[in-house]
Amino acid sequence: MFLHQTLKLNQPLVDFSIKAHKNGKLLPDTFVIDLDSLLDNAKKILEKASSYNIELYFMLKQLGRNPYIAQKLIDIGYKSAVVVDFREALVMMKSNIPIGNIGHLVQVPKHLLEEVLAYGVEYVTVFSLDIIHEINSIAGELGIKQKLMIRVVGPDDNLYPGQIGGFKLEELSKVAQVIKGLPHVELDAITAFPSLLFDNDKGEIKINENVHTMMAADKKLNELGFNMNQRNMPSVTSLLGLETLRDLGATQGEPGHALTGTTPVNARYSEYEIPALIYLSEISHSYEGKSYFYGGGLYRRGHMENVLLSNENLQEIKKFNSFPNDSIDYYFDIDGHYDYGTSVVMAFRTQIFVTRSQIALVEGLKNNKPRIIGIYDSQGNLVGDD
Repeated sequence: MFLHQTLKLNQPLVDFSIKAHKNGKLLPDTFVIDLDSLLDNAKKILEKASSYNIELYFMLKQLGRNPYIAQKLIDIGYKSAVVVDFREALVMMKSNIPIGNIGHLVQVPKHLLEEVLAYGVEYVTVFSLDIIHEINSIAGELGIKQKLMIRVVGPDDNLYPGQIGGFKLEELSKVAQVIKGLPHVELDAITAFPSLLFDNDKGEIKINENVHTMMAADKKLNELGFNMNQRNMPSVTSLLGLETLRDLGATQGEPGHALTGTTPVNARYSEYEIPALIYLSEISHSYEGKSYFYGGGLYRRGHMENVLLSNENLQEIKKFNSFPNDSIDYYFDIDGHYDYGTSVVMAFRTQIFVTRSQIALVEGLKNNKPRIIGIYDSQGNLVGDD
């Protein structure tokens, strides 16, 4: 999906990854991240968001919940992370990373709520009255008042399987009545997901019905006595998407893929973020006219399209053979015979936290002094360094 753009805009990342593989520094099934370019992207996004008065929570699930990257983002001015689930929260808490939003997309389990609230999070996104009552009770015991963010859903919203939850518009009166009677929680934020998508056919940002549901809910809650100080609109929070967020009245966004230049926008346009991530593998064997290379990093919506093959006698781009959804990605394959050990480079949309891959962080590429500063597993644990 992003290979041609990566070769065009970040050839040093590709060259370093191949060299490190040939020297035995990097194994197959490794995502290599150009930290310099990632931080350059992050700074540009933050500066533009700040000019629009949009607050940003960074999302790192797609980069393996990496705490080193999280700290670097804090260092350049980001205030806090949004954690997609409770396991990501634990990774960030272990590294003392501030958490701005938890519970979206995955709610906090009952027996982890006390630890999370005691750690301190700006917002807890809630889908049910049950968890609101639980938060109120624990917050009371801790002597705090916890801010809530409510997720709203409508009948025509774009919702992904495995991510469904929230309050319907017709439930808001009851929700408001309940919260008014709870002294240890405060509702002043609203969210919907996905708010935006990129229309590849038209080459522009598309506003989802979810946003209109959110606006209707905002109005309804205001009538019920709740002022929504924060309108959180995640998805496609990028240099291109920020203008749309501003026009919609968003106060919060959540850049994730934009940090590594791996949104659908970046597959089509070159003037926004720089691609900062590749997937590295190698040829294992050949069989009946096909060559097989190590897998492990499959994300089924990753849009894997092309591979770059490189050895002493070859540098060639081949089409990736599509992979069935009912099999484990032990290997991927391409047509033709290629030598054992040949380096393979791909660039596609990732969700590293659901893979068994490793992540290599590289600093110094822009100064032509690259070095691997750490190798992590897909859950943010350091497993090796240079």
